[in-house]
Amino acid sequence: MTANKASEEVVGRVLKLFLENPTKFIDYMKIRCELFKDSESSIRRALQELEKEGILDISNPSGRQKSNDRTKTYKINMSPKAFEKMLNISLAGSIDGFLRSAYVDHFIRINSFECVYDAIKERLRDDKFKWKASSELFDLKSTKEEYVDLRDMISEYYRKHDIYDSFGSLRNDNAELIDMVIERPKHHFCDEKMTDLANQIGLDIKAIRSRRIEILDNFEPWMTVPFYRYTIHKDVKNLFSDLYNRELITFGLSEFMKYDNYLSPFTSYPMNNPEVLLFSDPFKRIYHNFYLMKELDLKMLFKRASTVYIRFADLLFEHFRNHLPLKQNLELWTKQFIFLWNVSVPNFDIVWEYLNELYLYKLGSGKYHVHTEGLSLFVIDLKTNREVSGYQEIMEKNGILQPFDAPFLHHLFVGLETDVYDPYTNLNSSFWFGDVKGIPNIVSYDDIISDIKSKFAEYGWDYYM
Repeated sequence: MTANKASEEVVGRVLKLFLENPTKFIDYMKIRCELFKDSESSIRRALQELEKEGILDISNPSGRQKSNDRTKTYKINMSPKAFEKMLNISLAGSIDGFLRSAYVDHFIRINSFECVYDAIKERLRDDKFKWKASSELFDLKSTKEEYVDLRDMISEYYRKHDIYDSFGSLRNDNAELIDMVIERPKHHFCDEKMTDLANQIGLDIKAIRSRRIEILDNFEPWMTVPFYRYTIHKDVKNLFSDLYNRELITFGLSEFMKYDNYLSPFTSYPMNNPEVLLFSDPFKRIYHNFYLMKELDLKMLFKRASTVYIRFADLLFEHFRNHLPLKQNLELWTKQFIFLWNVSVPNFDIVWEYLNELYLYKLGSGKYHVHTEGLSLFVIDLKTNREVSGYQEIMEKNGILQPFDAPFLHHLFVGLETDVYDPYTNLNSSFWFGDVKGIPNIVSYDDIISDIKSKFAEYGWDYYM
């Protein structure tokens, strides 16, 4: 270190004062008083260096054209460039706790969390930094405030993508959330009455691919999944509840989205609309790509699957209302969806049993990301970012003789229990639904098709069935 170079330790101590007081001007005497163990010359060199780097702004006393270090007042700079310089200083070890400081909290409030992410995203490749950044940034009040309003995210989406309403003007930022996310599709048939009815029945719930949510997926889910549930999930749950209360959607869809958004935050609504979640790969959603942060979250997994089963007609109606069927098509497609459920539910049974065993034997942290690839099941421990381990120790302790590895999923009709079976006729229950009061052992095709037709009849579409 050269004689004229400021000590890194003193720079760190001076900077820490400003990080703790990001909105205040501080004069030299105050700094000198706080850092009484450091020499005057070392403090002055630190201030000069921070001023030169653009980290500190200065304000001269009124009436003075020229000032020295003793008469200047200093305030920390809130620009993204200054933020990056301070981040580098903190990573060099001169200051500790930078990302959880009052400065960063105020910086987010002024510049947005996205601005912080853009400054640190390359460093998130380092697992140690990623863990530290995740644990500190998502505990800040300003981060929570930025994520708590779903309506604000949607307004931002419209502004960035220059989306206009049907009257040719930019959507009003003061519009209600419901008005911003739903629209009636435009159908055109040769029959004028059919066209009118179709446009009354249809209802699109639009996906809003928020960058803020995409950003969350780049941090540690150990922190971001609870953060999402505390902020965004509440708004999504209230949105779908409100849609149901206004009789715009069915109860089944409202319930499904409540559980789905809780379990699968980064791929659920608003990133994808309900149609994609339920029908892009029909009913695989009940056992694929979700997070469990505690054993009680299994209850939510169970409810998501059982809601699809019990409210099957509700969910098919939500699909058909935007793909309006005539009688022969409705009956054929309903049987196809029954078939696809009957293919998916055995896989739910496999996943459910295995997860319950993981919690029973207390394997790993109990915080898991569960996903599938083909017929392979993966349960990732969020603490280690590896597949759940500890099998050998648990096997020896509990006298388990067989390997305790993740099972393979079923493909099509492996494991059918009866010779008399029509996979298109009845909706089969999960093996695990059987002991729960109020869940039927089987839901018949006749009941499903009757329920769907009755919903269409409310709109007058039974004329075409």
